Formats: sequence, structure tokens, C-alpha cells
Amino acid sequence: MGLGMGKKAVAASLLCGLLYTGFLAASLSRAAAQTIAPKPADEAAPSRFRITGKVVDSITGAPVVRAQVRVSPMNRMRTNGRNSGNFGGQGFGDQSTSETTGPAGEFSISVPNAGGWRVTASAHGYHSEAYEEHDGFSTAIVLTEAEPVYRITFPLPPGAVIEGYVLDEAGEAVRNAQVTLSQIPPATPETANPRPQQRGRQSTDDRGFFKFSGLTPGTYVVRVEAQPWYATHSSQFGQFGGFIGGAVAQPGATQDAAQDPLDVAYPTTWYPGVTENAAAGQISVQPGETREADMRLSPVPGFNLRLPNTAPKVEVVDGMVRRQGIQYGASLTRLLPDGTESGVPVPMVGGQSGDLEFSGLAPGTYVLHRNGERGLVAEGATTVEIDANGSRTVDVAQGTAATVVTVRVDPAADSNSLQVSFRNVETDRVVYAQRPRDQIRPIRRGGAAASADADRDGASKTIDRTVALDPGKYEVVLYGGGDIHLTGIEATGASATGRTVTITGGAPTVLVHTAHGRATVTGFVRSHGQPDAGAMVLLVPATLGDPAGLNVTRRDQSNTDGSFDINAVLPGAYILIAIDRGWEVKWNEPATLQRYLMQGVPVDLSKPAAVTETVEAQAP
Repeated sequence: MGLGMGKKAVAASLLCGLLYTGFLAASLSRAAAQTIAPKPADEAAPSRFRITGKVVDSITGAPVVRAQVRVSPMNRMRTNGRNSGNFGGQGFGDQSTSETTGPAGEFSISVPNAGGWRVTASAHGYHSEAYEEHDGFSTAIVLTEAEPVYRITFPLPPGAVIEGYVLDEAGEAVRNAQVTLSQIPPATPETANPRPQQRGRQSTDDRGFFKFSGLTPGTYVVRVEAQPWYATHSSQFGQFGGFIGGAVAQPGATQDAAQDPLDVAYPTTWYPGVTENAAAGQISVQPGETREADMRLSPVPGFNLRLPNTAPKVEVVDGMVRRQGIQYGASLTRLLPDGTESGVPVPMVGGQSGDLEFSGLAPGTYVLHRNGERGLVAEGATTVEIDANGSRTVDVAQGTAATVVTVRVDPAADSNSLQVSFRNVETDRVVYAQRPRDQIRPIRRGGAAASADADRDGASKTIDRTVALDPGKYEVVLYGGGDIHLTGIEATGASATGRTVTITGGAPTVLVHTAHGRATVTGFVRSHGQPDAGAMVLLVPATLGDPAGLNVTRRDQSNTDGSFDINAVLPGAYILIAIDRGWEVKWNEPATLQRYLMQGVPVDLSKPAAVTETVEAQAP
């Protein structure tokens, strides 16, 4: 018995030894295999394509430390003429990479492919921008097999600052005032008075202080909207009477608004404290500059805007109001002289008759939109002018109702994705024509909307759109719809010339004619036989200055190899020009362009096509 147990123990020991030896051998074998396994191809050697350089302060030339430099591939996705690049149609995917500059402002970023690469830089206290950026256009770095490494010096401009305090008539801080900063863009041949572009909006703190930082060089205007903290507003329904959110108030004691010294409002105020947009002070800033924009607000008597219920069918039962025929509310915006609309933070009150009233309004121009049942906006709008010397209560009936325009698009091109806009050429205000909510086309399988509706016989038809416009001259601009472009406009009850239509009232109908197909113009800018980088490239319609012309001027900026790419171009006849470092040239003035057009390259794009041209850079 004891001997048998001993043999079993020895056998077990031998078995464990054999197992351990096998395990050890297998481990050594795997380790050896891992040791001699070749590295993946992408780890065998670093990419030979590289962008190196140095980020410096554009004013002092000093290195910018800890700047974030990002490199991203260019592609053909652009449709607005900005920052595209056509580099063999390579699809790089998401291959962006970044690096932080060191003490000397140096960077060296490896990229996986030859092609065009967009370089951007940002740093604390500086404005973020792309390499050689001008008006949103920039120069791409083009790497090739022959030139796989490219070195640049990236001048980064310090960000400008506009700051200030908003004070009331007593010199006290105005808290929670809404401060809007807008930049005035350069004019174009098609837009002599471009609409200011909002760059920031913020509320003042408890000191009445605001600060906009990191601004690009340019010209700005500052606008302030606020309400006096102490104001009380009176209406025909009583002081603070009426309803908010549909709760109808019981009649209150009506107070004569003219006798209430606290029924006041702050008018919209522009720097340096003026209430007329035309008198607004323009603030020009350079890189790194700080400008102050302090303002003091002065109250004016508050006005009331009454919206009578035109079809009152109201029953009062046990103090409860039945809503048959009662208004469902309205929205009010302030129409500024530059064409922008701003919300009006004033109370809306109402009485049992169904009348509505906005109170605490400062003098100015307002646009009233009536709401329909279930919150649907009713057709049309009413523009009301509140005169500082007029009655304290203004009836909406005294306003000017907007003209409801019917818009029809060629059936073959009409689709959900196509948007038809009307831009007022005087104010630059843009309004979009709307399709009826119950006529939005279903999306076809695969996500594509139907290109046109069809009647029972299968023939295409269009669905009318509507837009409410004040009398004036409007430019018709199409957005979306793939490669659809405008070919002409007809109007009944209005006049049409080129891409503009003039509305005078009535019930006009605008017919929008379209076609499919756009062109692409690519090529190279040369200067004395060498690539010219950073040149401004202009594709100017041959019909420049003709009111009946439909095409617009397109721009681009040449890359380091002189290449440029302007796509989604409307068919027509053009002249291609390039101006060496010409970003200070007043290209928006047709008279200035004439000397350059004489030496330009004619380009025939009467049919959608891809055209390649070489153009000689002209001196600015």
C-alpha cells in the first residue's frame, strides 16, 4: 500500500515536470516569434511628407509659444469658392493632426500623403486663422513627390478687443443689457451695402461691463438693447394687467400712460450713445488693439402697440372665456435700419375682447407676425412705425401690411431641399419663401426627396410657396437643390430684371426658372514662369454691371504651387484674372477691375464643364 502510493507520487511529479517543460517551451516559442515578427509597414518608416515652420507674432515677429498648429487635408467639398483645392481628387478622410509649438515657436508635422494641406494656428491672446488667410480664403501647402517637405513662417495676428461699460441716465451700471457686436464686411460688385455680420452677443455683468476679444482686424459697430429696471408699463387693460401665455386677466383700473412717469423704455442704442443707426460710430481695430466703447442709455416714454381682435366671437361664462374667434397670440420684432431683426423683450397683455397689446416699446420700426391656431404663423406680416411724437397707443391697423407674394419654381427642379430667398437690396435683409406645411414632400427610400410632385397622369407639377415682403427691390437667390441654378425670373403684378424683382403691393406671383448643371474652373497662377502663391483669383462675369445679368463674381486664393479651384460656378461667360497679393485691391468696384479685365483670360462656361486655365498674375 505504501509502495503503491509512492509510485503514484513519483508519476504525478514527472507529469507536472513534463507539463511545465511544455509550457515553458511554448512560451519561449511565442516570445521568439514575437521577437522576429516584422513590424507593420506603417511603422517601418515615418512618412517623408512633412510641413515644418515657425509661428510668429505678426506685429513684433517674436515666436509664439504654445500655439496650436493643425494640419488638415483639402478636398473638393467646397461650393462657395473658399478653401478647397483640387489635388488629383484624393480622398484623405479625417487625417487632421496637430502639434504645439515649442519655446522658439517651431513645429514639424508629418502627413501621410502628397497633396494639399490646410494649416491653421491658434494661441491664447491671438486670433485663430489659416495660413495667409484673407476674407476667409487661405493658401494651402501643396506637397509632391518632388517636394515632400515645405517650410513656412506663419504670422499670427494678436486678437483685438472691444470692451466697455453700459450705464443708465444716473451713471449707474445697467445689468443684463444685451450687447451685440457686428462687423461690416467689404462691399462686392453685387452688394454695395453688405449687411453687418454678427460676431458676438453677450449680457453685461453687475458692473455693466462687456468685452469682445480675439477679434480680427476690421470695422465694427456695437448695439445695446435693455429695459429700465424700474419701469412700469400701462395698457388699456390696466397696469401690468392682461395675460401671459393665454391666461386672461380680469379688467383692471386703466391708468393714463401719459401720466405715468415710470412707463419708459430704453431705445436701441448704438455706440457712442446714439439712437439712429445711420449715426452709429464705426470702430476700426488693428491686430492686438483694444478699443473702448462705453455707452450711456437715456429713457424715453414707453409706447403701446394694440392688436385688435378682428373677429371677436367670445363668450364669457362664469368668468371663463371661451376661445371661439379669440387671437392665439403674436410675435413682435424690432426692424433695424441695417435690415436685421431683433427680439423685443416686452410683455404682451390681453383682455376679454380678444385684443392684444404690447407695452413698454421705444420709438422705432417693428414687424408684427400674427400666430394662428396651434401656434402656426399666419400669412403676412405688418410693419408698424412708432413715432416719438405720435400717440402713446398705436393701433396695428395704422401699420403697413406686407405683400404676400406667391412663388412658383419650375416643376422639374422644385424640391424640399431647394430654398428660394429674397434679399432686400437696400437693407440686405433676407426672407425665405415657405412651402405649405401640409405639402412637404415625403422622403424617398434612401433619403432623397422627390424632385417634383406629379399629378395623376404622372406629369410634374409645382407647389406654390409664399413670402411676405414689404415694398421694395429684392434679389432672388437659390440655396440647396444640388446643382440647380437660376436661369430667369418672370413676374405678374411686379417687375423683374435679371435676378431682381420689385414689389409694390397687390398680390404678385413670381415665376422662378431654373436648370441643372454647374461648372468648375481650376488652374494655376504663374508669375514670370514660376508658381505664384497667395494671389487673389477672380472669375468675373462678362455681364458685370448689367442689371439683367444673373451671374456673380467668384473668388479664390492660389496655393503654394499656384493652383486654384473654383467650383459650382453658374454657366455663362467669364473673365479670369489673378492679382499678386491683391487683397488690398478694391475688387468690389467695377471701375477698379477694368484695368485687370483687359489682361484677363476669357472663359466660356455656357455649358456645365470642368475647365483648366493658366493665368498670369498681375501687379496690384
